[in-house]
Amino acid sequence: MNLMDSHQEYELELKVLLARHKIGFSADMEGTDAFRGTASGVGVSVAVSGAFSPDGHFSFPVEAKLPMGTFRVQVEVDVDGQGRVSGTVTESGKRPMTITGRRVR
Repeated sequence: MNLMDSHQEYELELKVLLARHKIGFSADMEGTDAFRGTASGVGVSVAVSGAFSPDGHFSFPVEAKLPMGTFRVQVEVDVDGQGRVSGTVTESGKRPMTITGRRVR
């Protein structure tokens, strides 16, 4: 699976304590080390951008305005050669959340 394809789509699952949330993620690659995309799930859609490396490591911040306040996290994920995703989502002062999934396009 080529991580340099210009458009990529993923189905992800975010594990928060005992709950699991489905997240859709699509990204357009910008050059050889940056991307811009959208993450959507749990009734929220946010624009994201960040960096990625040729070995499949993506790193980017996410900020979403929710009714209960602003949600700010840092996402660090790795995509293997078969399009499987694994990583963490970290919110300041909270326990890290696990994110897994797969590339679907």
